[in-house]
Amino acid sequence: MSQKKYSKKTYKLKTIIILLVGVVVLIALFCTSVLVAYDNAKTTKASLEDKVWTISTSFARSPVVIEGLAEITTRERLQEYAQEVLEETGVDYIVVMDMDRIRITHPTSEQIGKEFVGNDEQKAFQGDAYASTAEGTLGESLRAFIPIEDETGEQVGVVAVGILTDQINEAIYRSQLMVWLGGLLGLIPGIIGAVFLASKVKKSMQNLEPVEITQLLQTREAMLSSVQEGIIAINSDGEIILVNDAATSILHRAGYKENPLHQKMVEFLPDFKLHDVLDKGKVERNQHLQLNELELVVNRVPVDSNGIRIGAMATFQDKTELILALDQLSGVKTYAEALRMHTHEFMNKLHVVSAMVHTESYEELQTYIKTISTYYQEDVGWIARHLNDPVLVGYLLNKLTMVKNKGIEVSLSGDSAWPVIKDPNLLNTLITVIGNSLDNASEALTSKNNPKIKVTVDCDEFDLLWKVEDNGIKITQEKLDNLVSKGSTTKGSGRGYGLHLMYTSVTEMKGDLVIKANEDEGVTLTATVPLQGAEYDKRINS
Repeated sequence: MSQKKYSKKTYKLKTIIILLVGVVVLIALFCTSVLVAYDNAKTTKASLEDKVWTISTSFARSPVVIEGLAEITTRERLQEYAQEVLEETGVDYIVVMDMDRIRITHPTSEQIGKEFVGNDEQKAFQGDAYASTAEGTLGESLRAFIPIEDETGEQVGVVAVGILTDQINEAIYRSQLMVWLGGLLGLIPGIIGAVFLASKVKKSMQNLEPVEITQLLQTREAMLSSVQEGIIAINSDGEIILVNDAATSILHRAGYKENPLHQKMVEFLPDFKLHDVLDKGKVERNQHLQLNELELVVNRVPVDSNGIRIGAMATFQDKTELILALDQLSGVKTYAEALRMHTHEFMNKLHVVSAMVHTESYEELQTYIKTISTYYQEDVGWIARHLNDPVLVGYLLNKLTMVKNKGIEVSLSGDSAWPVIKDPNLLNTLITVIGNSLDNASEALTSKNNPKIKVTVDCDEFDLLWKVEDNGIKITQEKLDNLVSKGSTTKGSGRGYGLHLMYTSVTEMKGDLVIKANEDEGVTLTATVPLQGAEYDKRINS
C-alpha cells in the first residue's frame, strides 16, 4: 500500500524574515505617520484659525473700517481696503457688516448690500468675538467674528474674516503629504536592513532552511538512538550537551543515575578525561576505562569547526558486549571450519571406499563401512537427529571433535530433539553457551586421568535444555558462584569472560543458567532457554 505524498507550500527563511521585518517597519511607520499627520492636521487648522483671528482683529481696529461704517461716502474706500488685505493675507473673504447685518464689503460685489448668511453671527452683534465653521454664500468656511467699535466704545458693526474649508483641507493635505513621503522613504532602509539581517541569520544557520534543520535534527536523533555505542559530547566550556540512549543505559548500569545533561564533565565523569582532549586536541582510540563495576572501551576525539575548537566527544561501549560479539563471530567461523573439515573428511572416506572397490577388497570394505556407520550412529547421526539445525549440528560436531582430540571421552544423551532455530539472537545464544561450556569443561580436564564429559540435549514445549557435566577437579559452590562475575577466573590474567558471557546471553533471552559443583568431583552446567517468543521451525526430523 503506497502512501500519498503531499507538499505544503513553504516560504524560504530569508523571504519570511524580509517580509516579517518589512511588515513590522511598515506598521511602525504607518502608525507614526498617522499620529504625526493627525497632529499636523490639528496644528495646520489651529494655525489657520489663528491667522483669521489675527487678521479679523487687526482689520476691526483699522480707522478705515471704523470711518467706513460711520460715513457712507467712504464705503467704497472700505471695499478697496478689504480687497487689498484679502489679497495680501490669502484669506478667502473679509466681510464688514453694519448693525443691521447688511454687508458693507464682500469679495463678490453682487453680495454687497445684502444680509449676511450663516446664522452664526448673532453673538458677534452682542459684542462677543469668536470663530466658527458654517455654510455661507461661498461655501463652508472657517470664520472669525470680531465686533467693530468707534472711538467712544460703541459697537458700530462686525467684521467676519474666513477661509474656505476646501482651502483648509488642501493645506492639511500638503502638510500630511510630506509626512507620508517621509514614511515611505523610511521604509527603504528598513527593507535594506531586513535583507541584511536575513542574510546574516541564514549564514549563521549554514544556509539551511528550518525544514532542513528539523530533518537533520530528527535524523541525528534517530541515529543517536539506534547506535549501540554510548555517545557523550561537551561544548568548549566543558559542559555536557549531548547524551544518547545507549550512553544513559551504560551510565545507569555503572551507578550514575543522575541526568548528565548540562553538567560539567570534569566533575560528573572525570575518568573520561574529555577535558584533556578539549585542551590538547589529541585523538585517543580504544582506551580501556574502569567505570565502577563496568569495563569500557572508549574513543575520544576533539570537535573543531572552521579551525576553532568547539568541543569534544567520547564514544564508548561495554567491553563485555564487544567480547560477546567477537565470541559470536568466532562461533560462525568455527561452524565454517567444521563444514570444511567434515567435507574434507567425507572426501577422504570416499577415496578409501573407491580404492577398496577398485581392489575388490570387499570384506575390508564391509568392515570399514560398519565402522563408519557406528561412528555416524554414535555421533553424527545422533547429533543430526537431536539438533536438526544445520548450523548447530556443524558447530557441535566440530567442538566435539576438538574435545575428543584432547583424549576426552564424550557421551551424548537426551530424549526430545531441538527444533530448527530461525531466530538469530537465540541461535547466537546457543552457540555462545555450547562453545564456552565445552571449552570450560575440556580445560577443567587438562590434568585429569580418564577425563569424561557428558552432554545432554533435551527439549519440551516451552524450553531448550543444554547440560554439560565433567569429572574435573573438585570445587566448592561458593567459588563457582564467584566465577560467574565478569573477569573472575582460575585460568590467569586476561581471561574469565566465558561464564559471564554465557550468563549475559542466557539472561538476555530470559533464560536460566545454573552451575553446580558435583558431590564427588567436577561441575554440572545447565542452561535453559525459553522457546516462546523465538522464531523456530516446529518440524522435527525423526
